[in-house]
Amino acid sequence: MTRRLVATLFLMSMSLYPILPARAISPVDCDFDGDAKADLPVGVPAARVELEDGVIKWAAGAVVVFPGTSSGPSTANATIWSQDSPGVIGSPGSNENLGRSVACGDFNEDGYEDLAIGAGNVGWSGTVNVLFGSATGLTAEGDVLISWTSLALGVSGEDLSEVMASGDFNGDEASDLAFSGTVINGPDAIPVVITVLGSAAGLDQATASVWTVDTGAVLGTSTDSTNFGRSLASGDLNGDTFADLAIGSDGVISGGAAGAVHVLYGNVTGLADEDNQRWTQDSTGIVGLSEVGDEFGESLAAGDFDGDGIDDLVVGAPGENSDRGLVHVLHGSLTGLTAAGSQMWWQATPGIPGVNEGDQRFAHSLAVGDLDGDGYADVAIGVPRDGGQQVGAINVLYGTVGGITATGAALFNQDTPGVKGTAGYNEGFGASVAALDMSGDGRSDVAIAVPGDLAVAFLPGSDTGLSTLGDKLFEALEPIYGSLTVGPGWSSPI
Repeated sequence: MTRRLVATLFLMSMSLYPILPARAISPVDCDFDGDAKADLPVGVPAARVELEDGVIKWAAGAVVVFPGTSSGPSTANATIWSQDSPGVIGSPGSNENLGRSVACGDFNEDGYEDLAIGAGNVGWSGTVNVLFGSATGLTAEGDVLISWTSLALGVSGEDLSEVMASGDFNGDEASDLAFSGTVINGPDAIPVVITVLGSAAGLDQATASVWTVDTGAVLGTSTDSTNFGRSLASGDLNGDTFADLAIGSDGVISGGAAGAVHVLYGNVTGLADEDNQRWTQDSTGIVGLSEVGDEFGESLAAGDFDGDGIDDLVVGAPGENSDRGLVHVLHGSLTGLTAAGSQMWWQATPGIPGVNEGDQRFAHSLAVGDLDGDGYADVAIGVPRDGGQQVGAINVLYGTVGGITATGAALFNQDTPGVKGTAGYNEGFGASVAALDMSGDGRSDVAIAVPGDLAVAFLPGSDTGLSTLGDKLFEALEPIYGSLTVGPGWSSPI
């Protein structure tokens, strides 16, 4: 049994992302106990685990789950999961970084959301633990461990689960899981995305499929799309009821990390290469140009911003214009994602609050949810270096019948009246963000990583949008966490 977990800080990119991975999140996502209130999983990949014999496993990693209540996430009955937790498959090892990515989905179709937890490090093989939901919340009963070996793909690899997302790609009502990895083929390291289909019995590893830019008719080649799988987001982008998968590839060689986004569409058998798409800032209809360091596709999120019943895609390019950063919005249609009516937003756009300066990293992270309950998806945009000293902030843009608009756009940081905490140097407010209905009122709330402050902030949704009324700040030093005794280092990779 775990005696002590100690979080130690390191700021992750999209897995802090990934906080929070990056997919369209419905109001009941991450509802592990079926009470119609989302629970909040927070990855602490640098947590150290002290075993009963006193041996310490440095950066073994853990996940803290805060249950949702009518007032939002709560420390009461919060649970801590590591590979030393009873029933969890595996054993904690130094630098394994359990919690570097997480994804929620009902993988066994029982009506309770389940939690996939990624572990691994650069150059390590990587694994995924799957904990299942129940009437009492997450349980280790039936825990599944996914690894290169268990997938039986006939290949060796590393970095499994650096990024994850879930969606029902084959329309059978069980969530499916997508995660990134790297296949090692002699001297070549090939970035891949792997999908595993859900079923009434849970994730079926025998259904695993491997996707690369050289798979079948997938557009692009391994020489013009690197970092394939840097980000993932699922949503129904063509209105056929099957979830589709957007795959960020932010390191395109031909553009010097200019970036690209690939889209695979779902059907009754799962994802397919038929009608797949590849988007860059040089694509017809997208404002801007592919330039060195733009990192188009570094972050992704999907949601129905214009209320037409088809999800749209927001694409982050945080390296644009000396790391000022921007987002593009591509609209879904009955024929798939389209650049018609595409939008571009950054802090230089009239109506968007903030100072447009270099090194801001606007759109380092993204989260989508209906923050004001009007039926249109809204987007929270992490700007972890906002403020000149990497203080950090989030911008919020709201959806309308015409799509995303700057009307009512807001900026929140720890200098905003009503937001708990004090803004400070290198705190990284907004390093990752998640949008979930944690109070069960039909409006999404936003959780915000503040890694330099060892904390996660919570801002509730309201009829007028994201609000500071009822905000919370969960800090790693609070004694409520019991065995989590100290810490630099929160991330929330949902």
